[in-house]
Amino acid sequence: MSDAVVREFKKLDDELAKKVNDAMKTEDKRGGKVGKGGKGDRGGK
Repeated sequence: MSDAVVREFKKLDDELAKKVNDAMKTEDKRGGKVGKGGKGDRGGK
């Protein structure tokens, strides 16, 4: 049963990460503050 819980958690985590990435792209298109002050997606993963 714990394997099923881990799989469900991973699925939810992936969905949340996708939503966050989509939201960040939307904010960039609107000319948000991302990247203007050296903060945001310039971190370089």
